[in-house]
Amino acid sequence: MEDLKQTLRQMGVNRLYLGQRAAIRAVELVQEDEDRLLDVVNGIYKVIAAEQNKSWTAVERQLRTAVSTAWKTNPDLLQTIAGYSLLKQPTASEFIEILYNYTTIDNQQKSFNRCVTHSGFCF
Repeated sequence: MEDLKQTLRQMGVNRLYLGQRAAIRAVELVQEDEDRLLDVVNGIYKVIAAEQNKSWTAVERQLRTAVSTAWKTNPDLLQTIAGYSLLKQPTASEFIEILYNYTTIDNQQKSFNRCVTHSGFCF
């Protein structure tokens, strides 16, 4: 998650934003179960809200603020990690999916790069 923290910082979403923690936790939850993306309110927002002792709408607001900051600060990076053109600012749930996909692909590439070893075999 350190890579994700650094990427969020590059988009202006630093530790001063509760949305940074919420975004990271949301990605962790989706890593546990991708189906959480199909019902973000119950599968993500309410889970984080219970952990923070806040309402799920407060968590969504934290994430919307993070998205807005990322979009205003570094839209090019946000589009790069999305892997497709963004014609407008993504929603909070789209942002979570983008970050999840980015961390998944990034981890797969790191594993592949570590895997290319002796005689072309991965050990």
